[in-house]
Amino acid sequence: MWSLRRAWRTAGIVVVAVVVAAAESVVGHGHSHGHSHGGGAGHVEASGGATRGEVRRAAFSWSKLYALMLVFGVAMAGGLMAIRLQAYKHKDLVMELGNSLAGGIFLAAGMVHMLPEATAALYDAFPDLPVAPALCLAGMLLPLWVENVLMASPGSHGHGAEGHGHSHGGGGGHTHGLVEARAPGAPGTSPVGAVTSAIVPYLIALLLGIHSLIEGIALGVENSEARASMILLAVLCHKGLAAFSLGVALTRASVPLPRFFQVMIFFSLMTPVGGLLGALASASVADSLQSELADLILAFASGTFVYVGLVEIVLVEVDPSKANVGLKFTTVVAGACLMTAIGISMHG
Repeated sequence: MWSLRRAWRTAGIVVVAVVVAAAESVVGHGHSHGHSHGGGAGHVEASGGATRGEVRRAAFSWSKLYALMLVFGVAMAGGLMAIRLQAYKHKDLVMELGNSLAGGIFLAAGMVHMLPEATAALYDAFPDLPVAPALCLAGMLLPLWVENVLMASPGSHGHGAEGHGHSHGGGGGHTHGLVEARAPGAPGTSPVGAVTSAIVPYLIALLLGIHSLIEGIALGVENSEARASMILLAVLCHKGLAAFSLGVALTRASVPLPRFFQVMIFFSLMTPVGGLLGALASASVADSLQSELADLILAFASGTFVYVGLVEIVLVEVDPSKANVGLKFTTVVAGACLMTAIGISMHG
């Protein structure tokens, strides 16, 4: 229990420090940036207070910070649920259905909203170049390269119980099929196998962290409230499930509780860190370039969202060799329709 309290205290200190620093940088920079354009209406308001646009920008910046704190909390809660629900009889089905719903949400967010909007927004700046589709393709290929080339271990080309299939929860999503590896020191485990099993949870955390960092950057750099809300919804759905699967990997590998919380804090912070990096990058460029920067990152992130939704989730859950395929496919469609409807209502 002492380790649990210490882990939460450490997480709280880190989050507060990061949020305060980011608030001073992002909100303060946005306020001063608004007053730096002399001679205009903003300068007239300098003596009497902030302009309406500056107030709205500051409020939106704070909303992003609160959203990033919410993402952190959801991720930590997902990791804790992995400990609490290990004895739950139907946890596998619940996680598979939740994962399928998140897959549909990610697909719709990437293909129906993010990519078309980035394409339309970048057309004026690059009328003769397919910039948005090219960045979307790059967003798909980068995680593919990281997972299957950069992070691939020798001899891990199979897709069996210790291959590279993705699964959430007890049999489901981002655990790369490696969750089934025996814990170090288990009967029948060779020294080499023990070392491999020991690093598996940390490899999973790193891979999931890369995804989370990119998602956070897309959220942080976004200057449209409607699009930021859609990205946040997709990230929240995915983050909790990914955190749960990481927690399952850690518990199955018999990771000590203090180390468990260290890894979960690392993973939970990746999206907020990405969001703060995106917000700082957006705040550091001129107003005329902020929109283009946001659209470029949005196009790249759309590819990552499609990759995660299709390769990491849907193709895994809607597998003919698994049970409840029809139910899971229906859940994928429901998630896609839900995200599409939310996007239409926001734009309307």
